[in-house]
Amino acid sequence: MQIKKLDVLSERQPGLRPANTLFNVYVQKVDELNRAHVKKEKLANELNVTSRTVANWIRALVNVGAIKYKYSGEMRLNPDVYFDGATKNYKKALEEFKKFKSDI
Repeated sequence: MQIKKLDVLSERQPGLRPANTLFNVYVQKVDELNRAHVKKEKLANELNVTSRTVANWIRALVNVGAIKYKYSGEMRLNPDVYFDGATKNYKKALEEFKKFKSDI
């Protein structure tokens, strides 16, 4: 099962397109339930941008519902925006995403 909808969101949401860079990094780091744990500072170093830029991108992704994020670095990708895996894992990932409480 594969779902990829961020491009559709980017067309409707001004300023979201630059955040695609971060979203693509998250896509590569998530496990089978769309979970990842990476601090902003590490992402900033990896992407060669400032931590503030990463924070702005995170906020943009949270605002459109593409991710949920905690300041500890824990993150969930919305399975309705991106998912690549088994149908049974999609259902679990969707449940986890709905229950996950974002700090932003």
